[in-house]
Amino acid sequence: VSTVVATQRSAVCSGVIWLIMSWIRHKPSATAVLNGVIAGLAGITPASGYIDPQYGAVIGIILGFTSYFSILLFKHKLRIDDALDVSSVHGVTGVVGSIAIGFFGQKSFNIDGKDGLFFGNHSPYLLGIQLMSVVITGAWSGLITIILLKIIDRIVGLKIEHDEELGLDEEEHGEQAYGWRHSLIPDSLNEEQIHLIVRGSVNHHIQAEQKRLSHISTINKPSMPSIFHQNRRATVVR
Repeated sequence: VSTVVATQRSAVCSGVIWLIMSWIRHKPSATAVLNGVIAGLAGITPASGYIDPQYGAVIGIILGFTSYFSILLFKHKLRIDDALDVSSVHGVTGVVGSIAIGFFGQKSFNIDGKDGLFFGNHSPYLLGIQLMSVVITGAWSGLITIILLKIIDRIVGLKIEHDEELGLDEEEHGEQAYGWRHSLIPDSLNEEQIHLIVRGSVNHHIQAEQKRLSHISTINKPSMPSIFHQNRRATVVR
């Protein structure tokens, strides 16, 4: 029960932080709230079974801020191509949540474990174990990921064309999955350039729709013998 309560508190608090930050920067965004909730759920996962549920809210607030501002760093400052913000919403929060055990972990919730830095005899032992685990896990998963990405890039390639990236959701699914105008179009473009990009994407969709309708019209168009036969029947009736 304590694990579930800690998890829900973290998700709620992280979602609220994302809502507030999106409101400050632009407008309150439902997508931002969902990202914040996911960040809270992902980050609290390592710690939820080893902490007092009330600290789930504290960790959730920390997760909300760290995940949100890491996106600004990775995407807008470092220009890292991460359309779904996985590195921040899952990666950064996973690191923060794992390290949080070293601070908030309590032996009363984990009989075979140790107290974190904030409890018991304030020993840094558990914090050191968690930091070492994060470094080793990050190095291992990072190495394997690089190898897999290199293989995929050699076989099929990792990136799609920029025009496809701007209009892929619209073209394939007829909808927008997220605020792509803020995440995919470079900040250096002015409004006229953005308008041209959007218009090009829309025109591409219109041309595809016209082609589809033309194909349907060709299939449903009656053949010449059929038209001739209908005209002949009309003449006989007269």
